[in-house]
Amino acid sequence: NCRSHWALPIKESWDASEAAGQRLLDCFAAPGAAMSKYEQQRSRADLPMSTSRLSPYLRFGLVSVRAVHFAIRDADIPHEDKKTMGRRLYWRDLAYFQHYCFPHMSTKCIRVHHDNTEWTEGEEREKWLKAWQRGQTGYPVVDAGMRELEATGWMNQSVRIVAAGFLTEFLNLPWQDGHRWFHDRLIDADAPINAMMWQNGGRSGCDQWNFIVSVDSGSQDPTGEYVAKWVPELAPLRRLGTKQLHKPWTIPLQTLRAHGVELGHTYPHRVIADLEKARERTVECVHNMLLAHPQQRNKDGIDLITLPDGQRVKVYTRFEYRVRENKPKPRIKELQRPAKGKGKGKGNGGETSGSSQARSRPPGPPPKTENSLVQSSVQVVSGYSQDSYRR
Repeated sequence: NCRSHWALPIKESWDASEAAGQRLLDCFAAPGAAMSKYEQQRSRADLPMSTSRLSPYLRFGLVSVRAVHFAIRDADIPHEDKKTMGRRLYWRDLAYFQHYCFPHMSTKCIRVHHDNTEWTEGEEREKWLKAWQRGQTGYPVVDAGMRELEATGWMNQSVRIVAAGFLTEFLNLPWQDGHRWFHDRLIDADAPINAMMWQNGGRSGCDQWNFIVSVDSGSQDPTGEYVAKWVPELAPLRRLGTKQLHKPWTIPLQTLRAHGVELGHTYPHRVIADLEKARERTVECVHNMLLAHPQQRNKDGIDLITLPDGQRVKVYTRFEYRVRENKPKPRIKELQRPAKGKGKGKGNGGETSGSSQARSRPPGPPPKTENSLVQSSVQVVSGYSQDSYRR
């Protein structure tokens, strides 16, 4: 039937067995193998084993979380080279705990006032969402990721962040649209993890991504191999250099035609051409919502959420969204405020180089009560850099 036909490429991309999952884990954790390069290469979509690709096997229980934990712990690799991979498992449990505390987080914003955000509506919303879903946005890395998702049910975690950020920060479309599409298409779709990451990417979760990922730098694909594979109509441009491949609109028309590329015909024009203006529009819409709900933030402009027991606690709020009536709105070039001190904060940075401000984990003993666990969940998410969208 049609559904089976649609699923055939996904079936061909994965060996859905416990033995296959164990082989993948063994291969990833072997001395000198991919795990030893994970810290340096995890954002590389052009490298087949830059990440473990274990998420589908973890999702369906074909590989034990404990097995992965001990494989990481016992690997003969310096701690600095495997700390982020190990942290992925903690993020997984954190997502489950958040889902327990906020059972409607797949559809409703944890920061409840964000349900009133002024999103793009009407024909633009329908047109832009369809272009994003089908990998026809005119931005090669975004399109490559969305096409890989459609064909295999998976994409590199750094590309997931690019695709999600493009939807919420530039197209100003609701995170719920992205959440639904990813949940329907991902072979590793996991309701709590998907909800937590989309909420954070959509600014309404216990955390907010503290970076804006470039959608046209191509940093996830420095060789151009990823875009050439999934956007084959642009593959001839790779001969001109990866910068041109990731920004085909910068290439003279005559040169494009000489390589068989015609924007608007063989490959779409960009759905939005002015990224800075699009970001300004998004920030303006969020500011309007925040100003309309002063009771949902403290005097410093920090968002507040309500815990299951009714307590109100503050959550990390990005600098550009710390709205105070008596303070001028920050200019677009001020939106990514540098970290204090030498600009090297503690912990791990974001998925794209120089894109995130690291924040240190708050000190203190482990929580002991359910309420303190909820608050700790908020603190932990606010304390770590938002540096993953999947394993």
